[in-house]
Amino acid sequence: MSSYINGDLCLETVKRLIDYNLKCNFGFSAANDILQNDANCPKKCNLQTSYLYDNGNSLGKIDLTIGDKREVFNFCSGFYFKTNLKINCSSWNAKEYIIWDDADACFVKDAHCVRINNYCVCHCLPGYILMEEKCLKRNLQLNDSCELTEQCTQPFSVCLQGKCKCINGFSAYDTESCLQDNVPVGGFCSLHVQCNGSDNSGICEYGRCTCTEGFKLVEFACKKKNLELNDPCEFSEQCIQPFAVCFHGICKCMTGYSAFDTNNCYKDSVPVGGVCSLNKQCTGSQNSGICRHDRCICTEGFTNFDLACKKRNLQLNDSCELTAQCTQPLSVCFNGTCKCRNGYSTFDTDSCMKDTIPVGGLCNLSNQCTGSDNSGICENGRCTCAKEFTVTDLACEKSHPNSLGIESSNSQQHDTTIGVTLGTLFGGFILGVIVTAVVTTLMYRRFKLRTRKREEPDVMFAGNRTYGGASSAQISYRNDKKRDVAKLSPHSFAKETPEYDLSEKQENKRTDDVYNHLHEQTEQVDDTYDHACAVPNHCTGLSEYSNIHDAASFRPSPSKDGDDYSILRH
Repeated sequence: MSSYINGDLCLETVKRLIDYNLKCNFGFSAANDILQNDANCPKKCNLQTSYLYDNGNSLGKIDLTIGDKREVFNFCSGFYFKTNLKINCSSWNAKEYIIWDDADACFVKDAHCVRINNYCVCHCLPGYILMEEKCLKRNLQLNDSCELTEQCTQPFSVCLQGKCKCINGFSAYDTESCLQDNVPVGGFCSLHVQCNGSDNSGICEYGRCTCTEGFKLVEFACKKKNLELNDPCEFSEQCIQPFAVCFHGICKCMTGYSAFDTNNCYKDSVPVGGVCSLNKQCTGSQNSGICRHDRCICTEGFTNFDLACKKRNLQLNDSCELTAQCTQPLSVCFNGTCKCRNGYSTFDTDSCMKDTIPVGGLCNLSNQCTGSDNSGICENGRCTCAKEFTVTDLACEKSHPNSLGIESSNSQQHDTTIGVTLGTLFGGFILGVIVTAVVTTLMYRRFKLRTRKREEPDVMFAGNRTYGGASSAQISYRNDKKRDVAKLSPHSFAKETPEYDLSEKQENKRTDDVYNHLHEQTEQVDDTYDHACAVPNHCTGLSEYSNIHDAASFRPSPSKDGDDYSILRH
């Protein structure tokens, strides 16, 4: 059975076939047994053989490629089948192997070497690097002993005086790395101590060197910030106020802005309606200059029309630009002057009044009443016809005499006026009647309520049978109280008071009505008969009854109980 042998093998494994004493006459099975994989080598190479016979194979040559180098080694000669080996080790790092043409070099330290004929192929052990035909330890840290700089693993480090050190411009700063010194503001950093490459820096923040407190980065330099107006400066970024710039080394307000004696920059020449904070800003429009509620407004006597301050309250015939300036109702700005609009005139006044008003229309002046022929008179706020003319179907017609020869000029107008007047008087009368009725009703109810609260007395005379005696009349009340009404006889009035004289003349003056009234009461039943006849023998004559009647009309002075009247019922 014959075949090929292909695979990744250690170089030492191939070396076993080279060292085989029957390498010039071997069979396939012997070669297959020798070229078994060895997993102990750090680096492997790819092996490809030419065709192998079962017997009679002879190792002809080895084609070895290591890295970018190639070597060919010849071996057996003769009449057997030539077998060639192709070994590819191109994956090896050129810095980790070497090929010497000196077999004694295979005894180098810290390397793995294979001798092929008179050559020595060496590969440095892991952790070592081949330098100057020597395998030296690599990945050395700062301050480790070294022979070459390539051994120092830290960036920006070198082998200086047998030690791994940071190169110039870099320092360890008590770390295991080499960090840049004197980093300027804006540069990369890891520690604050690196940031000393710019004045007023020294702060490492978010991996960048920044300015210290009170300074800011301006064109890769730390400049003092928060400068007020008029402070010395180098860059505009130093000026803290909005709309401020560094102008000739001083913080100033930019063009179009002013300080107005403050520490801020305000927009100047603000037109009417613009945003403002100070009155001095409002100079962008004529007749402005007032800042109110954060807006520029017009001065007194002017108003804002289309973002311009125009004079307002213009009278008729005043110069104007807009109709809104004319204050009079029904006026417009026409040809630069306040005039009455079409259909209205001033009539030598300061107001616009409707002209050409027909008869019957509302008016203020007779000059308005020109809308109808033969009118021209304003009377009682209405246009009326002229003398000798009468309103007929809203027109003034010539008046004609009636059957009595009397002209009825303006009769219809007068009838209308009289009707209006009568209607007004009638309405006023009705209103007066309603008000009077309401007031009377309220007074009556109030009087009636007070009367009910009064006590109602009854007259009771003493049992004396004669009027001349020293009898007394008493008033009995419903609350059983009694008061003296008079302690005088009926005949005593004539003696003491002249106006109560009971002479014959006074009796003759009494009317028949009074007599009839008294006579009717004597005919009543006992329950309702006159109390004056209750006393026996005193109702026989009219003169005595009349004396009683006079006594009944007498009003004594108010009583102590506050009752301002006394009642004698008959």
